[in-house]
Amino acid sequence: MPTTISNEYDPALSLKNNNIPPWPPALETALRSINFCRQSGGETAMSASLNSTPTRLNENEEQGILDFKLLNAVNDRYGGVIVEVTQPMDSDLFASLLRASIVRWRHQGKRGVWIKLPIQHVNLVEAAVEEGCWYHHAEPNYLMLVYWIPQGPQTLPANASHRVSIGAFVMNEKREVLVVQENIGRFRGTGVWKFPTGVVNEGEDLCAAAVREVKEETAVDTKFVQVLAFRQSHKVLFEKSDIFFLCLLEPLSSEIQKQESEIEAAKWMPFEEYAAQPFVQKHELFKCSVDIFLATKDGNYSGFSPLPTSTAFSDEKNYMYFNTCDLNGQQSGSETAMSASLNAVNHMYGGVSVEVTQPMDSALFASLLRALIALWRHQGKRGVWIKLPIQHVNLVEAAVESRTLFRQNASHQVSIGAFVMNEKRQVLVVQENIGRFRGSGVWKFPMGVVNESEDLCAAAVREVKDETARMPFEEYAAQSFVQKQELFKCIVNICLAKKYGNYSGFSPMPTSAPQWLLKFYGTCRIHKTKFFDSEHVTATIE
Repeated sequence: MPTTISNEYDPALSLKNNNIPPWPPALETALRSINFCRQSGGETAMSASLNSTPTRLNENEEQGILDFKLLNAVNDRYGGVIVEVTQPMDSDLFASLLRASIVRWRHQGKRGVWIKLPIQHVNLVEAAVEEGCWYHHAEPNYLMLVYWIPQGPQTLPANASHRVSIGAFVMNEKREVLVVQENIGRFRGTGVWKFPTGVVNEGEDLCAAAVREVKEETAVDTKFVQVLAFRQSHKVLFEKSDIFFLCLLEPLSSEIQKQESEIEAAKWMPFEEYAAQPFVQKHELFKCSVDIFLATKDGNYSGFSPLPTSTAFSDEKNYMYFNTCDLNGQQSGSETAMSASLNAVNHMYGGVSVEVTQPMDSALFASLLRALIALWRHQGKRGVWIKLPIQHVNLVEAAVESRTLFRQNASHQVSIGAFVMNEKRQVLVVQENIGRFRGSGVWKFPMGVVNESEDLCAAAVREVKDETARMPFEEYAAQSFVQKQELFKCIVNICLAKKYGNYSGFSPMPTSAPQWLLKFYGTCRIHKTKFFDSEHVTATIE
């Protein structure tokens, strides 16, 4: 549980202990210049002042003559604080409280400041930005801003940088595959038959998302089998990256009822007919997928199957995906594992995208937006995406008052763990001084977050560049923490199987596809068959 930070500030009267350092000048100045909320007998006094002489803290005295109320905050585990505004507040008062709170947090040695502003307190956004905060991310009901206190480069974790999506390969006993034609998006009007695809929702398991998408688009019930391969691409949606997982599912029903809102047609199609489509034959990515499907059905390719696991940090089950065929062969039975005025353009999903690039009065912006919404409604438009760079923060409140919502963009933070073993069977391990493992004494593999537009393989190499220690693999595996946790024991089995040549993972192969570049990850076995020559707020109106 986070620790609550006291919001009462007690300047002591006594100067008995001359070893206590004086208040920092910035703190003294801030406390002199700002009106604070003071609780006294249930009534609020809105003014307070300091003596002109700097006061020294006395650690033996806890009671001062004034109790200054700053912003309520809780400590995070990384040496910072989290502020959530829950009550209406005047923007000038908020700015004063924030300024003084930052001075105090600096004196306490705090690092990052996270400020969560629910959408009903949108009037405080501009004040926070003017105090040096910047946007971190937005959700439908709040905006998160951040501030970095120490001197030097900030090390706050970035917002989620990847959207995760799936494609579902479903084949029945007649070697017919379930395919759809879309009436929105890239494939609208192309006549291309494709597999059901969709985005994994926040908090949704990959395997559950694949089953849901097939059900939504075709009404066919399915059972998830495995992940066959995945593709990473960059700058896909509002400059975010995308990881697309190609999944194998088993049909449990056959009757089709297409989704009216997104699907033009759906049917069972002979696999050979699907593979013979000119679009599939033209593009390397789709031809590679066809090879994978065939190799899987012929028993010459094994994907990654989900295994429910648990961790030391949560009792909730989550899934680890791995090559169960190879691992079970190594250890049988193992379970360890105005359009022009606002630069509006149509987008492919029947809506419009607006990007504000010039300074504008908020009242003018609100008027233009209302008029355009009426026009777009008459034209039958759907979603409206409004991109407001941070320099135009004065327009955020006007957009919200026009029924605009903060919209989540990427929903997943992608991270890697790196298993590095030398010829002496020593593995590269680290002990962390921040985060969950701080002070635990646990030696773990290097791990970290994949940056925006960074390939997984490049991220892994970057994270292990500064190695700290090497340890015999058996010593790592014997750690009580590793033996206690199902997830880590499963990883140990996978690493051993890989080193003995009894396990195939996913290897990257650069490929290309229409209008975007990507890397395609498939298990090593496919190489044995055939490869071809080969800081903004985003908002939406519902």
